[in-house]
Amino acid sequence: MHPATSLTVVAAFGASAGEAAQRARQLATADPIRAERISRHAALTRSYLATSDAEYNKALNWAKASAAMFVVEEFGTGIWAGLPWFRDNWGRDTFIALAGTLLVSGQFEQAKAVLSNFARYQNLDARDKEYGRIPNRVSATEKTIYNTVDGTPWMLREALEYIRYTGDREFTAQMYKLALPYFEGAIANYTDRQGLLSHDSADTWMDARIDNKQPWSARGPRAVEIQALWYTALQTGAYLARQAGDQAKAREWSALAAQVQRSFLSTFWDGAVMADRLREDGSRDMRVRPNQLMLVSIPFGDFVPPAVQARVTRNAASQLLYPYGIASLSQDDRYFHPLHENPGFHHKDAAYHQGTIWGWNAGFTVTALSKFGYQDLAWPLTQNLGRQILGLGTLGTMSELLNALPDAAGKPTPSGTWAQSWSVAEYARNGYQDYVGFKPDLPADTLAFTPAIPAAWTSFYAVLPFGRGESVQVDYTPGRWHFRLDGAAARTVRFSFLNGDKSRSQVRFTLAAGRRATLLVGARGASLNGRALAVRPVQASHAGVIGKLGFRQPARYDPARFLMLRSKDALKGIVERGEYR
Repeated sequence: MHPATSLTVVAAFGASAGEAAQRARQLATADPIRAERISRHAALTRSYLATSDAEYNKALNWAKASAAMFVVEEFGTGIWAGLPWFRDNWGRDTFIALAGTLLVSGQFEQAKAVLSNFARYQNLDARDKEYGRIPNRVSATEKTIYNTVDGTPWMLREALEYIRYTGDREFTAQMYKLALPYFEGAIANYTDRQGLLSHDSADTWMDARIDNKQPWSARGPRAVEIQALWYTALQTGAYLARQAGDQAKAREWSALAAQVQRSFLSTFWDGAVMADRLREDGSRDMRVRPNQLMLVSIPFGDFVPPAVQARVTRNAASQLLYPYGIASLSQDDRYFHPLHENPGFHHKDAAYHQGTIWGWNAGFTVTALSKFGYQDLAWPLTQNLGRQILGLGTLGTMSELLNALPDAAGKPTPSGTWAQSWSVAEYARNGYQDYVGFKPDLPADTLAFTPAIPAAWTSFYAVLPFGRGESVQVDYTPGRWHFRLDGAAARTVRFSFLNGDKSRSQVRFTLAAGRRATLLVGARGASLNGRALAVRPVQASHAGVIGKLGFRQPARYDPARFLMLRSKDALKGIVERGEYR
């Protein structure tokens, strides 16, 4: 007999006790820890990105691993929002997290399962004002609720992104079935005369209420990002209708999308600044919040002209962007709360969306900066987020929130849930979709690249999955891209690259399966395997409008400095007296 030196405990889950016991016995008869390592490694390397920055690589891999841990089988396949207290499937959170959790990682079957599962919970009671919506929350302990205006638009957006990644044309029929009641309900119950989508003041992602009554940060009845999502949903619906052969619905929804586009610019944009919302009286709420940046991160074309997007990017980043995240409200605003949890002055929900930094907002911020060639400002933000993943709070993941202002030593302070799905998902998405710039469009038989490579990257190697078991390998050094396509057929590549003045040009070429190809890009043009390619401009430079951007200097924490800290529950009193504007 030899003394034991280790102990392995095997726990397994199943639909029944017998199924769970059988799985546990199967695991126990082998080497369960090694088997799990092999399984995790295979899942994490189905897509792969390794850059010249070792710390970033480590943070990216941890973000992907952490994001994957939120994928659960509880009410069907879903994605938990956060731990420890958001152990539910939230519609909005799920679909914001889907791309970074399951699409860039190549977990396409799971992505399809999440979409299909949420479709099962669609509200099909035509008498209900929320008819056609997917749930805001599916919970084991509480009633399924539908009070979210953006959950279904986010779902439709991600359904189309899944279709573009995979070429799964058959799935369009299932999503078209979901789109029909959704648009019927939304158009009948929530669309105004201008085609814009109206909503309750607490039905956006900024949804905190005082004792489940008045909103802490009213954003109704028309919020900026809701109109962008509505436009994208209508465009997606028109695509699904065309695929289903329903040309009448395709024309109807396309026409409404065009109306929304026209109405939005005339009502939200004053020629220099973008409103965060329209109030009940039609006046513009000009609070500086990050939501306007979602106008820039629409994945399927421009909702507003690029020149407007450029001004939006400048205005939001210059007011809100700190080295460690982007604030939910400008520190110059009278409603700004410097700390999330500050019980001597207010309930934490008062600060929830009034300055507190949300990790997932960094995702669309990096997207916006990268679009216009400001990836070298996005990159130090990404590095800071990476340091948060590797060394702040719950290691290997990201918290839901940070205090708006750092502590006395200048360090960010985590708050909210200890681990949040969309925080790590967006971190992962940025690496693949914004820096490397890979966005396949298989229904158009195209692999699209719109890279924004940080100057600090001297090289990277990537494996980028798409379709059914296909991938493209990329080996990069400045000015030189080596491609190898692993698949059964050749693919067209649409490659849009940044020029020195931050404009973009585009080339098109074909990759043959199994063959290596070398793309050279420089000031004098582009060539593939030594043959010159036709180059055409696709995006003008907006550097003259955006100018030189940098991080905002956080204010010093001083209760006397901030109006919301001059008396206890200051914001609550303003809201309850009906004085919030």
